[in-house]
Order: sequence, then C-alpha cells, then structure tokens
Amino acid sequence: MPLKAFREITAAVQWKAHVERYLGAEPLSGEEAQAFNTHWIEAGHHIREQLSDDKLLVRLLRHLLPRYEGGGHTLFRGENLKRWERGDIGLAWTSKRAVAEMFGSGLNAHTSGGVLLEASVPAHAVICINHPHSNYLDESQFTIDPSLIENCVVIRKYPPAFAE
Repeated sequence: MPLKAFREITAAVQWKAHVERYLGAEPLSGEEAQAFNTHWIEAGHHIREQLSDDKLLVRLLRHLLPRYEGGGHTLFRGENLKRWERGDIGLAWTSKRAVAEMFGSGLNAHTSGGVLLEASVPAHAVICINHPHSNYLDESQFTIDPSLIENCVVIRKYPPAFAE
C-alpha cells in the first residue's frame, strides 16, 4: 500500500473503519511498512485521535510498523501537562532530550503547560525506531507502548504556551 493511501485514510477520518481489516491481514511488507512508518511520523497524532483507543493503536502499530529488535533505552518525551495528569502518555519518544524539551515547552504545552518526561523503556515496549524521515527531522523518534514503560518521571515543567 503506498504512502498516498495511508494519507487518504487519515484525511477522510477513516482509521476506525480500516483498523480491523489491517489487523486481519498479513503484516505489511518492508516497503509498505516503511511507507506506513513515514505516515505515522507525519500524522500519528491524527491516527491516535481517530482511533481513540491506545491499546488498539498499539496492536495496529505492532502489526504495520517494521519490527524492533534491540535492547531497552532511556527515552524522553515532551508531554502536555493535562494528558500527563490523566495518564494519557503519547507513543512518540526520543533519545534526544533537546527534542523532548522542544515539544514539552512548545506544541505539547498548549493551554495547560507541559512536562519533560524521562523513562526507562524496556526492549519489549519499543515498537519501532530509526525511520529515515525521523532522522531527517533530527528527532530520533521511538514508537513505544507507553503502558510498558518503567520509572517514568517528570524532570521539568513548562508554562502554558499558545494559551487561549
């Protein structure tokens, strides 16, 4: 399936309609998995919003993204304060603290403020890493299952950005 098709599903707000079809099919091939990985990096927040079920999203990502085979990591995430307080932690993490600080103090600090998180992420929690688009953006994105992280702590808080 080409990148264009994934973009069309997202633009049409149709991920709920397509998720079971993907989960019932064979995992994507190398090229298709990379195309989905590109789209996940570009629009993962829209896919997450459309599914509104992180357990289902993790199942989908484990089925569609290239499989991770490596060790655990210490990773960072810049998260919205309200989402952190609700325990609604995102799936996109980074090995670069400065990248997480950028998101925690900027985009993810919308309205309520943000937090910089640090966590031990065991190998079985890592879904996928090192996509060329993520590397191009210098984000070093890891897609993880946040329900499996260990020792997650707030190491910094940020004031609200873009307050209404």
